[in-house]
Amino acid sequence: MSNDVINCEVGIPVIDLSCLQDPNNPENECAKTTRSIAEACRDYGFFYVKNHGVSEHVQNNLFNALKKFFALPVDEKEKIKSQGTPGMVGYFSFQSETTAYLVNDDSDWREGLYAFGGELPDSHPSKEKFPLVTQKNLLPEEPGNFKEVLDTYQKELKELGFKIMSALAQGMGLKEDFFAQKFLPYSSTTIGMYHYLPSTNQPHEICCGEHTDYGMLTILMQDDVGGLEIRGEDGKWIPAPPIPGTFVINLGDMLEVWTNGSYKATMHQVRKSNSGRDRISVAYFFGPQLETVVSPFEIKNPLIPFKERDLNSNIKLPVVFGKFLEEKYRGTFPDHDY
Repeated sequence: MSNDVINCEVGIPVIDLSCLQDPNNPENECAKTTRSIAEACRDYGFFYVKNHGVSEHVQNNLFNALKKFFALPVDEKEKIKSQGTPGMVGYFSFQSETTAYLVNDDSDWREGLYAFGGELPDSHPSKEKFPLVTQKNLLPEEPGNFKEVLDTYQKELKELGFKIMSALAQGMGLKEDFFAQKFLPYSSTTIGMYHYLPSTNQPHEICCGEHTDYGMLTILMQDDVGGLEIRGEDGKWIPAPPIPGTFVINLGDMLEVWTNGSYKATMHQVRKSNSGRDRISVAYFFGPQLETVVSPFEIKNPLIPFKERDLNSNIKLPVVFGKFLEEKYRGTFPDHDY
């Protein structure tokens, strides 16, 4: 791998994005970063990024707001319970989510909060076509600045997401705005905010079951507790421990489809921690516009040779992203009244 990649002790690459933060950086310098991202996407489907441009202050503000929210009494949190809404927004309680539903029926031992990153205008046609994923957000009233804190975080994550997508496109030999065109003006961004109890308080070894993510890519902010694991090509689980100053990036099903399996949406899960501490993580799921039709396209001039792999057999082509997303949510939350 290129010199700007540092392998952590378990081998998942750590990529320095300093070059992408300054548009005046020499093109040949940024090409090294682009190549490193392409290699990580082909070989792992997961990588860390550092010097990513997202303020530590903004990250800490969201962590602190979530700690306050999850510490509230259950009846307070359930005032915005997702099960009482027609869409996938608001609070969900422990064991109401089954992330690994394609593998088993073990429910997740975590609570959380889902919100959409960009609410559509009421007149937008996707509101009628895809009602489960276009509802208005249900956000906590306490702490009182929660919406402001979340909006600020999402703004910075969106900027980072577009920078990574630009590098992904260039790594495939495409125009840098190739993917951005499929995300504007209204991308289907979702943010998942999760709380895991210490191991002594939950009975399962795995507290979030094995799964792939549904969109194009995910930007994960995790605290220092740990528990994330990815499945290697040999089937073994590899820890993805927290590294200060980094985000974890993983590829979703849509990027696997677009690359015809060359870039893999890698299975991952969360194992309970023996630290005796609660864990909080925030996943920013970056997806295209809901009406986007996703199918493999020919990539003629990638920066690095692609690997030939079979597509995920659970994905039926072509994919209408909004429909695909709704089907996934129905499987994940089987007890909701749809």
